[in-house]
Amino acid sequence: TVQWRQHATLSQASDGRNRELAWGLFQIEVEYLRFGNVLNQRILAPRDTPLSELQLRYDIFVSRLTPLNNVETQQQIADAELLERARRDSQAFVHEADKLLGPDVTQPPSEAALSALQTQLRGMQALYRDVSRETTKTSAQRIDERANQVKQQILVTTALTVFQALLTLSLLLLIWRQSRLRAAARAEAQASKLELVAAAAQLQQEALQRAARDELQEMTQALPLVVFRLRRDKEGRTEYTYVSDRVQALLGVSAQALLADGGLMQSIIHPEDLERVTQYEAQALRDGQRCR
Repeated sequence: TVQWRQHATLSQASDGRNRELAWGLFQIEVEYLRFGNVLNQRILAPRDTPLSELQLRYDIFVSRLTPLNNVETQQQIADAELLERARRDSQAFVHEADKLLGPDVTQPPSEAALSALQTQLRGMQALYRDVSRETTKTSAQRIDERANQVKQQILVTTALTVFQALLTLSLLLLIWRQSRLRAAARAEAQASKLELVAAAAQLQQEALQRAARDELQEMTQALPLVVFRLRRDKEGRTEYTYVSDRVQALLGVSAQALLADGGLMQSIIHPEDLERVTQYEAQALRDGQRCR
């Protein structure tokens, strides 16, 4: 930014100097015409045009020739030959005109001398016109170059702005994506934590169930009877869900066989007790009570 401002400041200063030079070169032709007009009036009507007025206009014209000797004028007039001819012919004209209109002149110049000077001056009209035309051309080129530079600067600035906007958008998208990834990671970690808690609870419950089964197994092994759990489903079918191992010693049937086929119990009950046992089971299943 600092370098750009320095460049802009230098460019403005250079452009201002170039405008001054161009204006000075334009003024050469303007003052040439004014001086030529007063010189013509002096020749035609000497009494109506004082010598002092002619000398003043001549001095102004000579002062306008200063830019021709300026080194920076080469930046305004690309045609070096035209510039050199303008310098040479102007110096030659001033050398002759100073003899008639210079500050050291004490006698008014004759009409013939002024006419000769006018002829020499008219011979420089095309030269000064070319200088003005070349200056106009160069100024137009500089304006075009400046416009192209401004256009190029606008394009570069626009491209940089778009690039910065895209970079900002990419950064925002990256931040949003990272935020989503962090949120997903937190959710996954939380889900894993819940799964671990659920797994631990299930393991604890299974351990309690195993402990309860082991304790029940120890208790039923110590009792001189058979402990069993009978369940009936919605269709009325019954099945044994638990049978103590004492059934093998007391009834001669394994617990695994009864769990696989509950109908075996009917075959080992004495026929005289079968009806009573069946009623007890039905009442227990109906009332939800234990059958003893």
